[in-house]
Amino acid sequence: QFEISGPSFSDNIYQEIYEKVLNWTENEMPKIDCKINCIFNISILNSLSYKNILQILILFTEYQKKGKEISITWYFEGDDEDNEELAEDLSQIFDIPFTIKAV
Repeated sequence: QFEISGPSFSDNIYQEIYEKVLNWTENEMPKIDCKINCIFNISILNSLSYKNILQILILFTEYQKKGKEISITWYFEGDDEDNEELAEDLSQIFDIPFTIKAV
């Protein structure tokens, strides 16, 4: 499993982190031969972070089509309706099992 958590907003540091995650997802994830659960527990999310998450989910979808067993657990603050709705939208866009939980 891997986890992306905390606030995520436009900043060069965050972009560097996402680049490392995308690089790992592209290069190392194909070598893993077990079920992968990705946990998203992001309290603040802007459009650049959203774009990076979309890229990760696109890669996950490609790997799932190749036989990888992948699931998503998306946590949101109980009163954060926007984050909950975002998770619901993503679960409909991508053919990956999503579990959406309030914390």
